Amino acid sequence: MNKSIRKLLATISLFAFLISLSTVFAMQPTIDKPNWSYIENANCQCSVKGGTVTADAYVQGNDHVTKCQITLSIQKRVGSSWVTVDSDIDSDNSSYLEMELTTPAEAGVTYRAKASVKVWFSSGTENTTITSN
Repeated sequence: MNKSIRKLLATISLFAFLISLSTVFAMQPTIDKPNWSYIENANCQCSVKGGTVTADAYVQGNDHVTKCQITLSIQKRVGSSWVTVDSDIDSDNSSYLEMELTTPAEAGVTYRAKASVKVWFSSGTENTTITSN
């Protein structure tokens, strides 16, 4: 086999190999990571038990955070919308805050929790909103 044919086959093989690698990497699932710089973690949950809806939320800031705030709401599904039935706000001069909110439950109603969290650091603030399932 002459040199030009070998070069052509080597180029085609290399190209096919690179295509197969890009396909493998493209099939990998993407990881949904928030783009937070100062919030290390934040979450909220909602549960209904014994005629009471309970919403819990927390926010954890990194070492640069000096204050945290949570606005926690309990919402119910009305048609295709979510309507707030109760809400409260709390803050603390630390890098961690958690809070709980309760309200009476209506039979046959779907509820969720919604938390708007905010942290303060030396040169500004960072915030995000989280909803439970």
